[in-house]
Amino acid sequence: MSVGPTGYDELAMLRLQLERERQARLDAEIYLEDGLRELYLRRQENSLLEAITADVDQAVDTDIVLASALERICRHVVWPVGHIFFVDDGQLQAEPQLSSSGIWFCLDAHRFALLRAASVEDEDAIYDGLPGQVLGTGRPAWLADITQDIDFSRAALARQAGLRAAYGFPVLAGREVVAVLEFFSERDDEPTASLLCNMSQIGVQLGRMIGPRGIGAAARLGAQEKTAQRNARLREQVHLMDDILASIAQGVAYEDAQGYLHSYNRQFLELLDISKNYAASLPAMPDVTRAFLDPAKRKALFVLNGKSSDDTGWERLDGDLNGYEWDNSKNYILDMMSGYVVEIRRHPLARGGHVWVFTDVTHHIYTQESLRESEARWRSLTHLSADLYWEMDSDLRITKLEGQGTSNMQYMSSFLGRKVCMLPGIRDKSADLERQRTLMDAHRSFHELELALPDGNGERVWVSVSGEPKCDADGRFAGYRGVMRDITEKKRAQDEIRQLAFYDELTGLPNRRLMYDRLERAQAASARDGTHGALMFIDLDNFKKINDTLGHKCGDQLLVQVAARLRDSLRTRDTLSRLGNDDAARLGGDEFVVVLDGLAGGLEQACMKAGIVAHKVLSALNLSYDLDGQQVRSTPSIGVALFQGRGHDMAELMRRADLAMYQAKSQGRNAVCFYTVDM
Repeated sequence: MSVGPTGYDELAMLRLQLERERQARLDAEIYLEDGLRELYLRRQENSLLEAITADVDQAVDTDIVLASALERICRHVVWPVGHIFFVDDGQLQAEPQLSSSGIWFCLDAHRFALLRAASVEDEDAIYDGLPGQVLGTGRPAWLADITQDIDFSRAALARQAGLRAAYGFPVLAGREVVAVLEFFSERDDEPTASLLCNMSQIGVQLGRMIGPRGIGAAARLGAQEKTAQRNARLREQVHLMDDILASIAQGVAYEDAQGYLHSYNRQFLELLDISKNYAASLPAMPDVTRAFLDPAKRKALFVLNGKSSDDTGWERLDGDLNGYEWDNSKNYILDMMSGYVVEIRRHPLARGGHVWVFTDVTHHIYTQESLRESEARWRSLTHLSADLYWEMDSDLRITKLEGQGTSNMQYMSSFLGRKVCMLPGIRDKSADLERQRTLMDAHRSFHELELALPDGNGERVWVSVSGEPKCDADGRFAGYRGVMRDITEKKRAQDEIRQLAFYDELTGLPNRRLMYDRLERAQAASARDGTHGALMFIDLDNFKKINDTLGHKCGDQLLVQVAARLRDSLRTRDTLSRLGNDDAARLGGDEFVVVLDGLAGGLEQACMKAGIVAHKVLSALNLSYDLDGQQVRSTPSIGVALFQGRGHDMAELMRRADLAMYQAKSQGRNAVCFYTVDM
């Protein structure tokens, strides 16, 4: 069974699809979290400004309105301390002066008692510090780190109380500063542009109430118009964010700092099967989670040890989940009875509360399951198959080998990280290897390339390799992948068939069929190069007598020893053949044929060179043979026919060499004769 690269294409496409979906979800969640946070802040700022404006418009007691405004601001921004300084009208002084209003907001009165006392008693703190700076410029000022300002005389007390930053904002009646708002924070951060803008509007509204006696109705009306315009812009931005949240595919909900559902979109209701009326009541978020974790609605809840639904390590949460404590560092998968599979993420906000993001991952989960099944099927097939699956990187280095393969292929794990052409013992001159290199350099597919690879023990394993190029998500060449099959036994069988078809079984010499092919090549080379060639017939004298008297076993031994002596007497380029009894020409088994090529020079020189070889053979075959302990002599009769080019066909050349050989026999045997035209 063969497992082709097409199976891997399916897995690669699924992996790519999952990765794109996962990245899209992450990008959407970041956008959602930022958008929902912005929407919430806009709404809160708008609500804060509207509430303070309403208090100012309906003010009966100025101190009560100011105290309420301080508390609203501190709780909105999460500032633990707020204080108001009044500005004296300056009629008895050269310049306006600041004095504590006695109006404070403190989350912990005991903790900030010393700071309150210093803010009232220390004139430097009032006039030269942050409040004095706001009074002098009429603009907001702040210290992100109060320890870094040498003019801030209350720094030590503030740090002792756990405070890090201080902020001052003017309260304006027209262009005149009539009060200064001072706040302290436990965080060392700067105010945002949105907060500065909102505090500016709040200062204008409070200024309408505190303002000097000279401020008129026209100025009040102008401030009210500006406030109305800003409120309209804020409402427009809020509506826009509502529309955006309603259009996205993910469910989103905001849980405020007190743990209540504050904002949500339509997808939140649909994914979790929550009624609109129930959500509109803005219930506590634990009650909401209890509703969608009801066993009547959920099949299962999984907590993920990783950071996304692509990670492994899912832990199923069973039993009663009433009051379950959600872990912000983990993600959850909720399998609903409605058919939705929802990924749940809970992100804490710096100012309190949480953003909940609910993503429909039904298709993603089913695709992931399909991927797992495909990978399992792929691995099963590769383990059942005798083939190996392989991959290369863009530098054509082997990076992966999978599958059982055969016993001959177990050593191939040592190929990892290496190029095929760099493997020790590889046949660099192989035509197949050169063809593979050409195709791979062009990033083209190749099929059933046959290579002989080293096995580390001095042997070679024949493999058939098929492969195709692979690309990354951007279409860039990323390497190759394919399959490899062990064809060693196939090649061995082919060699055996070739041996039987073209070689003599007894001596291993080429038979008549292969000899004719070599003779034809020699004639072609002779015609091309202008050289001569020679066809030499060798017949063993008295072979039949030896075979009959000593037996066929000794006769076979004689033929094997003759073949060995002939090999030693000839060049490696020369062709030596034995014509057996089954030969179609009905030649005897004691006849050998030699094809000599590349005899340079004229006819006489070629004749002389062929004669030298023939007499060398004659001498070698005249030596005695050891046949089962018996010393036996057998002489040859040799006939030689010269040729140049394709002047005569092979049958004619064979006839001429045969005539010359019989001429040698007629001359008493154990002789060499050349063919002449008078034979």
